[in-house]
Amino acid sequence: MAKRRCLFPGCTEIAINSHLLQKRGILDNLAVDGHLFIVDTMSPFNMELEKLPLEFRRVGLKEVLALPLFCNKHDTELFTDIEVGTVDHFDYRTQILFTYRSLAGELRKKEISADLLGAMMNDSEVRILMPGHLIYKTEVKLQGFLLGISDINWYLHEIEEYLSSPGVKNFTFITREMKQLDVCASAGFTPMDFQQILDPIQELPLSSLSVNIVPRKKLCYLIVGTHNHMITPWISGFMGGCDAADDAEMENIISNILLKRCETWAMSPRLYDKLRREDRERILEELHMDVMSHDQNLFTSFNIFK
Repeated sequence: MAKRRCLFPGCTEIAINSHLLQKRGILDNLAVDGHLFIVDTMSPFNMELEKLPLEFRRVGLKEVLALPLFCNKHDTELFTDIEVGTVDHFDYRTQILFTYRSLAGELRKKEISADLLGAMMNDSEVRILMPGHLIYKTEVKLQGFLLGISDINWYLHEIEEYLSSPGVKNFTFITREMKQLDVCASAGFTPMDFQQILDPIQELPLSSLSVNIVPRKKLCYLIVGTHNHMITPWISGFMGGCDAADDAEMENIISNILLKRCETWAMSPRLYDKLRREDRERILEELHMDVMSHDQNLFTSFNIFK
């Protein structure tokens, strides 16, 4: 992967491989022999016709939820409060920092994808070999990534304003304390109402949510947040549902987040070993089914914890 600059405003240093969730104190609570399971795209050499291009992969903690986000200086300075000492998951600054990292991860993923598609579209030899409908789809996808980058930068700027000068709290959060579920996640997603006509010149970004599932030694914390100006009826209902749900209902909510809303998540080998073969296949099917959809009404009845 090409070297990337630190995402902190004005910094020109090279980004290090940052974990969206801290390796020590979070990820290692799920690990067995220093490894977790993630869902990844298969190598083209292993793909088979009529089979899903996804697979479970056992990876070391060094690779789990890791992306080049910030330089060593800013990765250390920015997130000390959620990496050192006792962490209050109900504290606003804690919630902001987890959200900052998860959205930075979403930004970097989109930048990498946009650079790849942009290089393809700028390569005349590649374009000659591509059928017209594929060129169109690629250009539409590229524009989607570029719009997403613009939206996330708006959210990151709002967070950076608060971190540099704490004052007005522009984000709303809920934190749920739960039993250990043997999963973790850090992501953002945009639940869209496709019955609503979008304004092509709208000034504000699309409404989005950040989600962090943070496993500690005995407990697990779900942190969900959004900007105060971006609260739609669906988002309000979703956050209220998370806040009011009992433990059994939370298993279904977490399953839906992982299978329908989130790419950057992992599970403990303990949970993986409990899953039957057909359950693992069902997880891959659910993920592949709606991989490119942002429909707010995505739902699965499948509970990965049962």
